[in-house]
Amino acid sequence: MIIGTAPRIRQGFERAWSVLVALFFWDLAVTIFYFISPFRAPALPLTIFGTALALVLGVRVNSAYQRWWEARILWGAMVNASRSFARAVLAFLPEGEEAQALGRELVLRQVAYVHTLRRQLRRLETGGDIHRILGPGDHPELARRNPANGLLEGSGRRVAGLVRRGWIDTIQQGRIEAVLVDMANAQGGMERIKNTPLPANIVPSRNSSPGFSASCCRSGWWRRWARRRRSDRRSPASCIWRCSRSGTIWSIRSATASTTCRSTASRR
Repeated sequence: MIIGTAPRIRQGFERAWSVLVALFFWDLAVTIFYFISPFRAPALPLTIFGTALALVLGVRVNSAYQRWWEARILWGAMVNASRSFARAVLAFLPEGEEAQALGRELVLRQVAYVHTLRRQLRRLETGGDIHRILGPGDHPELARRNPANGLLEGSGRRVAGLVRRGWIDTIQQGRIEAVLVDMANAQGGMERIKNTPLPANIVPSRNSSPGFSASCCRSGWWRRWARRRRSDRRSPASCIWRCSRSGTIWSIRSATASTTCRSTASRR
């Protein structure tokens, strides 16, 4: 993958600012809805739904990481195979202007193949890189549905032509063909990951479930907070915030109330 060396905060904010703004107004709407409506979310369904949502999100994150790691391995294999292909072609060809020119053409076709595959996986136009690297002219690979595979197939035909001319033997051809097979296998794996990024049973609920859970959890949190406020009847100035044992529901504890309890116990 040809990407930057490090993620940038500005790029992340440019992609996520609309989602953050939408979540802010969503949270505000849920809070207002709690205070103006008689609806109160019970605590038990929220706990059950939160556990199920955690399992779904865990599967989604693990699946995404496994596919990213597999794609990284496949692209690394493609880089290594490209180096092996260029080294074998330049080493096996005999001395001579015509033979060396054909070897340079094969190396340039390999460079064009990698760039074409990169843009093809991103569903971008591929003709610019082919004309830039191989030069202007008629390239039949552009008319194919899979231009990258067309370039790889053309390189295989040119290697077979080297055998017919007597510049390399069949053993050397077999070594080069094995490298071409490795590149074809890596390309097939990348295309499989591109076409099926996530399991089908996770895709429909990946956006709706977190939003529904967030709205319900906020309603349940406000209900729990209001119930504690009505039962404790403590002054807001003497309340302090701390997180409960589960780490998901905030509770209110008052320093003044604890002092009153200790004084009452001492009088008894």
